[in-house]
Amino acid sequence: MSEQREEVTVRLINQKVRFIGVSNTNPNQPITFDYKPSIGDGQGYNGLELLLMSLCGCSATAIVYLLR
Repeated sequence: MSEQREEVTVRLINQKVRFIGVSNTNPNQPITFDYKPSIGDGQGYNGLELLLMSLCGCSATAIVYLLR
């Protein structure tokens, strides 16, 4: 059985809290995340949005796979 390894890289891209994240499986599709002003610039997803999308995506994938 082949080993699957998930890796991501996150780096700060401005003087506030805007980051860019890239995964090893999709290096050409970076995700920008940020926070609302005054902490950030509001030019990306915030952490809670990413967490909720991830949870929904994982749940939906499992449900669709089981139903098929």
